[in-house]
Amino acid sequence: MKVIIADDEIHICSLLKHLIEWDRLGLELAGVFNDGESLLEGFEEDPADILLCDIEMGDLNGLEAIRIIKEKHPSCQCIIISGFRNFDYAQTAIRYGVNNYLLKPIDQKDLNDTLQSVVNKLNESSSVNDVIVNYSTRAKLFNHLDKIGENTTIEEINRSYRYHFAYGCFVLMHTIFTKLDIKSAELSEISNTFTEELKRRLKEYSYDLECFDVSQNSITTIINFRNDDKKPVKTLFDGILRDVCIKMDAMYSCFTYFGISTREYDACHLSRQKDEATTVLVNRFASPDIRCFYAEDGEAAYVTAELSVNEENTLINQIQTVDSDAVIVMLRDFFRSKQEEIREKPQLMTTYYFLFVDKINDTVYDLAENKENKDNVRKRAITAYENCRTVNELERSLYDFTTELMDSCLSKKKSNLNIYVQQTQEYLTNHYAEKISLETVAYQLNISPTHLSTIFKKETGIGFNQYLINVRIEEAKKLLRSSKYNLNEVANAVGYNDAGYFSILFKKETKISPGEFRRLHQLKIGE
Repeated sequence: MKVIIADDEIHICSLLKHLIEWDRLGLELAGVFNDGESLLEGFEEDPADILLCDIEMGDLNGLEAIRIIKEKHPSCQCIIISGFRNFDYAQTAIRYGVNNYLLKPIDQKDLNDTLQSVVNKLNESSSVNDVIVNYSTRAKLFNHLDKIGENTTIEEINRSYRYHFAYGCFVLMHTIFTKLDIKSAELSEISNTFTEELKRRLKEYSYDLECFDVSQNSITTIINFRNDDKKPVKTLFDGILRDVCIKMDAMYSCFTYFGISTREYDACHLSRQKDEATTVLVNRFASPDIRCFYAEDGEAAYVTAELSVNEENTLINQIQTVDSDAVIVMLRDFFRSKQEEIREKPQLMTTYYFLFVDKINDTVYDLAENKENKDNVRKRAITAYENCRTVNELERSLYDFTTELMDSCLSKKKSNLNIYVQQTQEYLTNHYAEKISLETVAYQLNISPTHLSTIFKKETGIGFNQYLINVRIEEAKKLLRSSKYNLNEVANAVGYNDAGYFSILFKKETKISPGEFRRLHQLKIGE
């Protein structure tokens, strides 16, 4: 560790150099300065870990110099050496982050004890920082896997990310913990317990390994097995992971599943291995009692499928009504129609799950006024997906995801639906005599005709056209009560150019003709 001495008295500087036990404390002298300005210049050129500084040093005193140095180099440990027993000085020194305040004449034991304390503090801080920096650097590897190419060497990875990989066997494992309360604070404890247990059990078989928290309830592990181990990786994993699984399940009442990639003998395949380890876990829906799934077994994983244009449009229209119950009914009907297909290929449920998640996420995002980041929503959906072990659980998880997302993001939109309906009703009341269509009103309200038709019927219980007919018939009744309007005039006044068509429609809705209605009114019968 480097030390700088600053004092305007040259003999004090010489004395300090003589009194400090340099070798025992592991210190070296970086410079000696006799005024504040030269101290700052020297410190910029060659910063030190420890500064021994006088207070009174000409135009720029020691306290001001310390303030400037601590702003730029907060880790520097500063010790004041002064002949003044001044309380104000001590207060200022403490405020600037000075560690100790030694009075002249200088006592050798006090000086070296103080330095020993500072050295211990620096060593402790350095150790903690090294651990933090080391873990942070190693953690970056997982996010940079796609940057590792065929020409990337193990030595380059070790140098860039602080690993100790060697030329052995590389395997990636993705672990998920299902049947958990994913909002529980217990999740971090589960991650720590699993990581410690796995590292303890695999330590003797590997050059290096690291666990990465991928989601709230999943961990991916990179393992670099030793090349002198004669056991097949699958045999080794089955034994160790069975014990780990039993311990985790017993401690946290969960079901632990492992997806294990194929073996590779070079680190350039890590990105593909990560995908293998994640993908092979889809097979748990076909075999929920199996806990370890190996990519090298060649089992089917994802099954391709897509939604038809009609299915997509139906889903979007239902979401636009902002009625989560209606959307759930639509989803239930869909899965009922695919029941046999999913029974034959349970992995297909994963495909449909994410097809619906993405379409619902996109549609809600387009509708929501308070928009949540779509990536964050999908991460939540992935966490919920990984928490499932059966097809039925995954289906229920999709319903929960849909309801929560729609209710949380579209609550304001839902309250606005009544406004659209009210505006439509008001428009029809004021313009019933004109040529009106659903498209005309939708254009006025700046929403799609399909959307307006759906929400209008949902809120009023009848369709747009029927509501318009009802308004016109009620207005026609008012006119028919007066004898001064003939049938043609009444029909034209309520938006019908053809009196004959109006008569047929009136009778259909009221069960009597316009003429009969007028006579009954004049006789004060019924209406």
